[in-house]
Amino acid sequence: MTETNPVIRLSYIDGVRGWAALFVVLFHVFRESMVNVWPLVSSPWLSIVLDGHLMVFIFFILSGDALSVSFFGSNSLRPTSKIILQRYVRLTIPILVSCLMVFCLMSLGLTFTSDVAELLGRQDWYGRFLNFEPSLYACIKFSLRDVYFEYDKNISYNPFLWTMSVEMLGSLLVFSVLLVISEINKKHRVTFLVGLTILMFFLSATYALFVYGVLLGFLRSAGYLKNKRFRSWLSVGLLCSCLFVSVLQAREFDGFFGYLRKIIEGNFGHAVLASFFVYCIYVIDPIRIFFCGNFSVFLGKISFAMYVLHFPIIVSVYAGGLLYLNSMGYGSDFFMLLLSFFVVSLILISAYFWATLESRYLFLIKQKFDNFY
Repeated sequence: MTETNPVIRLSYIDGVRGWAALFVVLFHVFRESMVNVWPLVSSPWLSIVLDGHLMVFIFFILSGDALSVSFFGSNSLRPTSKIILQRYVRLTIPILVSCLMVFCLMSLGLTFTSDVAELLGRQDWYGRFLNFEPSLYACIKFSLRDVYFEYDKNISYNPFLWTMSVEMLGSLLVFSVLLVISEINKKHRVTFLVGLTILMFFLSATYALFVYGVLLGFLRSAGYLKNKRFRSWLSVGLLCSCLFVSVLQAREFDGFFGYLRKIIEGNFGHAVLASFFVYCIYVIDPIRIFFCGNFSVFLGKISFAMYVLHFPIIVSVYAGGLLYLNSMGYGSDFFMLLLSFFVVSLILISAYFWATLESRYLFLIKQKFDNFY
């Protein structure tokens, strides 16, 4: 196995993306929904699996890496520009389907956000969703334009899609960075990218993650990630430190550790933590091999479908199911846990069928773009 093999590279990037998407689903189904019912889900020992904020930041790093790989393989911006144009189409179709699903559910009275918010004591989460009258025109406008360029959480047909505006701007940032380094001598690119990444972390930790993804892509293409200094036991120590910090930020502390926790739990701290996690995954062989496994790659293929489809399922099937169990007197932990796992399974199955359909129309879209270029 070598770093320069594009199949292996794409396999472990897809694998990481797939697990991150699954953890976001678990975060919303278990921690955000049930934190007042099951205090265990807020346990520090589950902080890695149930930290949706961290997983989204990992998405941003992977986006920067994936968007830049064709440039480092060909040293040409043309493939990257084509990928970014295709990206809008690829993202928008499932976004539109997801939002139309929510529109239909709202129109039929099959979203139960207000009632389940009262049942679970999550007015600060469920209670913030879908507090507006549905409009087909507004739904389509939101899906095609507003979700990227004028996102408003108060009139969002899928509040989990706040990341799309960041992804769109981040994609343009990646292209701009590649445009600049295409004019820089290869010997000086690493210096430029390291300096820019550090600067961006202080300007905007969120968008710095896209630049960091480009940096990782360059380090791989230049062979730096094969260097023993990068793949030493220090990387294992760094990973253990990241796990410790993740547990630390999920617990309450006073004094110095309390101050440190406040830093870690913010955007900057989460961005740094996500950066270290992805770096460790890239350079520690057993971990990278795990993310190349068949199940990890499968999760990667359905990752975006999982992400965009789980909101309509949560506000209809899950919320409605919880209300039904409570009304019938079956609101015990056992039945709610059974429902929770059923919902996760339903999300995975729905994502699989959508990804199967998606692979067909994406092939046609790719052909159109190839003919255009």
